[in-house]
Amino acid sequence: MSSITIQDGGGSGVLAEVSKNQRLQTLAVIESIAAHHAFGGEAYNYNTGSLTLTDANVSGMAYLKNNEDETLVITAFFYLLGDNTGSTSGNHLVEIIRNPTAGTIISDATDQIPVNRDFGSNKTLTALSYKGGQGKTLTGGSVAIESIFPSTGRYTVSVGAIVLRKGNSVGVRVTPAAGTTDMDVQIAMSLYRSTESTQGI
Repeated sequence: MSSITIQDGGGSGVLAEVSKNQRLQTLAVIESIAAHHAFGGEAYNYNTGSLTLTDANVSGMAYLKNNEDETLVITAFFYLLGDNTGSTSGNHLVEIIRNPTAGTIISDATDQIPVNRDFGSNKTLTALSYKGGQGKTLTGGSVAIESIFPSTGRYTVSVGAIVLRKGNSVGVRVTPAAGTTDMDVQIAMSLYRSTESTQGI
């Protein structure tokens, strides 16, 4: 039986090691796709900052539209629902909207730029990213995910992968519990840009 030699292609002359059971010795490092993109300066956090809601009506809170040629992938949403004044019972409703198209959150926009999670990278996103607030509307599209929360607190909603191709958008609406007169809310998203060189990873 002929033998095969596996040699380092970098020119060091190192040969691959084989165990006594004739198994090739390898070393693997496992990391999440999101972490992989973060090391390449392709991962971002979007956060509305603290916004105050003063009634129990629905308000558009966050909007993100992908204008990149590459795909954006959202892996998780974070909701910070602050102390609630005026309401003694009831639930808070948070809706993730698929491809919203209009509303005052867009027509009367306040920019909220996503932050690169590699603090040494100067890469930015080509996207429309706005924060909303009390009474802002967010219309069109359809409800993709609804979450009901019975109390204040910080909540993480892992979505696996919401894929935004060029021209796709996502938004978040919040409806506080009945009777609410004062409540601070923050909405955040964790996402990465899936570049051509990493899409198959």
